[in-house]
Amino acid sequence: MRPVALYELGAHAARGAALAVGTDPAYARRLDVVGQLALERPEMTVHGSLRETVRAAVTLLTQMAPDPGIGGHHHHVAAPGFEPG
Repeated sequence: MRPVALYELGAHAARGAALAVGTDPAYARRLDVVGQLALERPEMTVHGSLRETVRAAVTLLTQMAPDPGIGGHHHHVAAPGFEPG
């Protein structure tokens, strides 16, 4: 993860954004991600697999269905250290 991505994660966490976050257990910067969230959102879980992260994101999206009269919500999914495919 680039430092700016960790900064952005912290910024989204600090402003209370709905987040689903996960890293591969072997990801070299996992402790940085866990530590960043522990400071801002200690109640959050850093998921250990892409499947768990996606499940958490789907749950968030389901719970936060946009209100058409307000213009919807912004949702963020962070999965640093996971490779697509």
